[in-house]
Amino acid sequence: MPGGRPRKKLDTTIADVFGRFRATHETMAAYFECGVRTIEREMAKKEKSEFWRAYEKGRSDFKMRLSEAQAQTALAGNPALLIWLGKQHLGQKDKQEVDTTVSFPDSLKIEYVEPKKKKDG
Repeated sequence: MPGGRPRKKLDTTIADVFGRFRATHETMAAYFECGVRTIEREMAKKEKSEFWRAYEKGRSDFKMRLSEAQAQTALAGNPALLIWLGKQHLGQKDKQEVDTTVSFPDSLKIEYVEPKKKKDG
């Protein structure tokens, strides 16, 4: 018979809700009345953990709702958000054009003068 406490059952339905609100490991541990390390171990399993998958699904839902809210705010006339979203999702960027053209006045005349040879001695 293995020693230690029985494993804590972590509810995946609640994990989804925690993901939607981007809950910290500390918040989840307090809710489940377990140690933070228990949550950290479960989250470290990544795809192998139903709890982690449910949390990530909730996080994805949060990201989609946030993106929708940003788009609605931008389309309602927020120019800064429109610019930012354009850069993030449409590959747009600020472009600074520098004019490197040099103009000379018509009266400027350049002549080449052959250098004088030194006389020897």
